[in-house]
Amino acid sequence: MEKEKFLKEVEERIDMLDFIKPGMFPKIDLYMDQVTTFMDSHMKNSKRNEEDKILTKTMINNYAKNDLFPSPEKKKYTNDHMYILTLVYYLKSLLSINDTRILLKPMTDRYFGGKSEDLSMEEIYNSIYRMCRQQHKNSSETFEYAFDLSTEAFDSLELPKDEKEYLQVLSYICVLGFDAYLKKTVIEMLLDRLKVQEEIEEKRQQEAKKEAKKAKDSGAKKAPEGQQ
Repeated sequence: MEKEKFLKEVEERIDMLDFIKPGMFPKIDLYMDQVTTFMDSHMKNSKRNEEDKILTKTMINNYAKNDLFPSPEKKKYTNDHMYILTLVYYLKSLLSINDTRILLKPMTDRYFGGKSEDLSMEEIYNSIYRMCRQQHKNSSETFEYAFDLSTEAFDSLELPKDEKEYLQVLSYICVLGFDAYLKKTVIEMLLDRLKVQEEIEEKRQQEAKKEAKKAKDSGAKKAPEGQQ
């Protein structure tokens, strides 16, 4: 592969990817059909094949069923729902539904629907968007470095051009794949930590409920004696 031509193709493909920028979300709550239409229209260039779906009704209902976000009120989805759905779209090819829930649930518990006076879901989304855009700008170095590695691997061998090109493609994909594997390993490590924290919090809440029930039962037993 010709380096400059290939890297230009990569850059053009990456630049085609759609991002829902801060301020692009609707000012009103949306029904399900409006949600899927909005996502399809704003993320269409992210599809690998024309027939691919960004988000379907079944997907969204499944996410709600698995507690990825609170159920809509009166069948309408707020901007906070839309922020979560956008994040889920980017995460779903990498994480399982359960891992996505572990990652997002603390955010929805603390900030969804204006629960916090200090920080909103919009501010969180905007910060993540800025960081991801910066990472997008820096990605060209990764693609170029992987290209150089894959070119050098078989460059000295006397092989037919088509065979050498195949080996270069194979090597390039493996290098990028291993890079993705390393990053996924770190992501899973962080998710496992969040899972432990979630289990500790669930245990604390269960103990609190038991103590509250115990205190209530104890008070109920003492009541008749106090009435005498």
